[in-house]
Amino acid sequence: MSVSQTREIQASDAARPYSERLTRAQLIALTRQSRLSNFVPPVNSVILGFLLWGNVPATLLLAWVALVWTTSAVRWPIFRQFDAAVSRGAGYERRWCPIMVTVHFVAGLVWGVSALALLFQDSILTEAYLVIFVLGMGAGATASFAAFFPALVAYLVPLAVPVAGILVAQETTEATVLGAAGFVFLVVLL
Repeated sequence: MSVSQTREIQASDAARPYSERLTRAQLIALTRQSRLSNFVPPVNSVILGFLLWGNVPATLLLAWVALVWTTSAVRWPIFRQFDAAVSRGAGYERRWCPIMVTVHFVAGLVWGVSALALLFQDSILTEAYLVIFVLGMGAGATASFAAFFPALVAYLVPLAVPVAGILVAQETTEATVLGAAGFVFLVVLL
């Protein structure tokens, strides 16, 4: 890009309303941070898969790991498309906000709802592993997605609520405490 093209983009940026420039800057920070943190879910799914192997049906576990890897892979081209738009001086379009919120929502949903499928009520150890990993993913997301709060909320709520909710609904004290801790943690993260 030439110096004159850079100046044109900067002049165009300065003419935009502050709210548009702020949202674009938030989305730029989100995609840069999300790109790095996008490696974590697949790695964690493999680690959790090893921990749960033998306690959860293998087909279900492998399908979940594949789904986690797929959702991470799908985010890459979206991040690249946004980066390309920014490099052209664009990236202000309103369509980027719902796209970013949606991809983060789907990623949180895959972890939260899929964890329900992996949750077997007869194993406090399985429950503890799931809670540790799910809430750990939430803590990491807070650091990575905080630049754009709607994406953070879209990720955290479907990530934590299903697991915490099912644990609270169980009749054992241990499960109820784990679930309540999950809700408290979610509130603190938000």
